[in-house]
Amino acid sequence: MPKNLSVKFLPALNQEFLMKESEYFRYFGLYFKFFQIFSFVFSWIILGTLPSEAAEISRTITLRANSPDLMSVDFNSETGALEAIRFQGENWTVDGDSFMPFDLNQGEKDTRNEQWIAWNNTEFLGLEQPTSTSVVLKYRAGSWETRLTWFWDEKREMLGRKMKVRWTGEKEVKIRSFWWRFPTFESDSSAYFFTPGQFPPKKTLISEMTGKNGAWERPGIVQLSPKRTAVFFVDYHDPQMDQGGTEIERKGERGVQATQVFQIFSRMKPGDEQDLGTTYLWLLPMDAESVLLRLHEGYERLGFVVPKDRPKEFQNLLLYSFHPGGSIGSNMQDLGGFRKAVPFVDRMAETGANSVWMLPLEDRGIYWPRDYYRFQEGLGTGDEYRALVHRLHERGFYVMQDCVPHGGSNEFERAKLHPEWLVYDEDGSTFHYWCFDFNWPTWREYMKQVAKHYMKNYGVDGYRIDAVSGSKIPNWNPDIPYARASFSKLQAGFNMQRSIREGVKEESAVRGGTLAEVGADYFGIVSDAIYDFSGCYHVFQAARAQAPKQYVSDLRRWLFECRYGSLKGLLRLRHSESHDSLRSQY
Repeated sequence: MPKNLSVKFLPALNQEFLMKESEYFRYFGLYFKFFQIFSFVFSWIILGTLPSEAAEISRTITLRANSPDLMSVDFNSETGALEAIRFQGENWTVDGDSFMPFDLNQGEKDTRNEQWIAWNNTEFLGLEQPTSTSVVLKYRAGSWETRLTWFWDEKREMLGRKMKVRWTGEKEVKIRSFWWRFPTFESDSSAYFFTPGQFPPKKTLISEMTGKNGAWERPGIVQLSPKRTAVFFVDYHDPQMDQGGTEIERKGERGVQATQVFQIFSRMKPGDEQDLGTTYLWLLPMDAESVLLRLHEGYERLGFVVPKDRPKEFQNLLLYSFHPGGSIGSNMQDLGGFRKAVPFVDRMAETGANSVWMLPLEDRGIYWPRDYYRFQEGLGTGDEYRALVHRLHERGFYVMQDCVPHGGSNEFERAKLHPEWLVYDEDGSTFHYWCFDFNWPTWREYMKQVAKHYMKNYGVDGYRIDAVSGSKIPNWNPDIPYARASFSKLQAGFNMQRSIREGVKEESAVRGGTLAEVGADYFGIVSDAIYDFSGCYHVFQAARAQAPKQYVSDLRRWLFECRYGSLKGLLRLRHSESHDSLRSQY
């Protein structure tokens, strides 16, 4: 049955009136048409049955949770507009809201040819409802075809979103970034936004917002009213996810708009498709402080949990960082190597430390790995290193060695033998330093074997992994063995940490562990501990600048938010200084 009766039927009736035939045939035709319409309406209203196409007559299509009273989302089937998000029977969005659902940036690096393609260029192609708990909105924007899927996740009890794009143009283009937007949420005068773990701790009233506020490493939390709070998650468990975050801004007098922005970079050849990842919206009928206390539950629903086989030693590690060659100031020359470091072990034990982190030992120098299977010149032999590790174990130390997966220089022999392991900029050039692709499968396997080597042959217990949040840049090598250039960033960080930890656990299933030099909480799902960069570079430094009373108040609140606002049981290396930081002077 046609979508619009006034368009499809009335012209046919007018034609009947103009027929120059007998009155009998004219009235018979009208009667027959009337009977068809009457039968259709009767079956719809009285009998509750519809022909297969008749459902399209309704303008509103509703996505419902498995428990319909929990959540429902209304869509306009003619325009694709999201008209309402209802939670426990109440609409949380502004009536009559109009918003652009997404946009995608395409173009070349450092040129004026970059452009956002959706504004004033988007055609709604239609709506599908594969199940009662999902709706797919189809659009065309220039030569892009997109499928935006909203779905209710019964297991997580959250509203999810994911996006697929397809390039139909005749020439290759590049995606440079992407965002999608929620409808405007209705709020009252108490509404505010915060993201846990900022320092100084900050809550921003929506009514006082003049620009955007963002949440980039932790969820964005918006209290819309004392009994309504929205939490915006990015699902970093999804292997199609790039680094992104949520931007919150005021819209009108009582509106709150959330836009999620993603650092997506990809070559797109004609016919190529990309899945752009998944995010979740968690609605709770309570204030934001109560939601903060339940945030562990939200993480666990998404599968964001720390490793279950984390070694018990990590719970109370007190690290002593050193290099057997000597101090940083002497360029590792004032101690003398493995053999001369052995007597120094007793002095380290006197500090109260129970773990040692040895800075990189491989040739050619610290954080400049040329040959991962040779020691730096002057350190000593393999037997001497083995003796040092043995002595450290005798004094009760957990022994961690530094692991540097960025590969060193593009001039080293390894890079010449395996140019595919390097990351390539858009002009085809490679970096001189920090130049390897953390997401290249055979390079990850190489680093896994390096990790196994030092555990198997020298007895180290685990690793501190250097700068492992991802490769230096997106890898524009056209032959990458994964979907898009930006997967050499965030997903590469996850995958390199996984690979090294797998090697560690294969050699020491109970005692082996990894400390990753990364700051984002979500990496705590693939490493046993991460860094607390905020503490070192912001929080502890603030003690010199703030009044004591204010500093103590801010510090207590910050620690509280760190505890409840991140993964349950997450361990962070808290430090006031390191070889990478300026000397802390209090």
